[in-house]
Amino acid sequence: MHRIAVIASALGLLVAVCATTGAVAGTAGARGVTTVAAAPCPPKKTTIGGNPAFVFCGPAAATVNAVGRTFRIKGGNCLKQLGLRNAQIGTIGGPSRNGLQTSSLFYLLFDPANASKGSILYWIVDAKRYRAAKALRITQAGNRITFSGTLDRGAGATGSGPFSGTVTCS
Repeated sequence: MHRIAVIASALGLLVAVCATTGAVAGTAGARGVTTVAAAPCPPKKTTIGGNPAFVFCGPAAATVNAVGRTFRIKGGNCLKQLGLRNAQIGTIGGPSRNGLQTSSLFYLLFDPANASKGSILYWIVDAKRYRAAKALRITQAGNRITFSGTLDRGAGATGSGPFSGTVTCS
């Protein structure tokens, strides 16, 4: 299995813990200790429509073109953790419809050394989840990440066809 798939769930938990506490954490690995940087600003724990939520902050923004629409999600951060690149933009939680949040969220996780394998990319807008299929292409130049691929039609996903977009990290 790809390295990303093996550590994705652990990294997600680590990101959430670091982000909510603003802490800097470390993990022991085969090569010693790897430092995990804190988010530039911790997400704000709040309530939206009577539901708990975490609102990411920071200069990161994502633009995605898919299903005949342009999705723009702002307010988040990009981190380098455990050799991986991660972008979290928008809000986790808040009001939901049909089991999905209505607040906008963009999430990207990839290994810069092998960005086309094992990457995770999805966004949620108005209680609809759009998710990249496995053949995702990602390039990074400075603080700009460019991606393209095809939408996954699996369970819990919305839309079909190609998509492309960018993340600006600062």
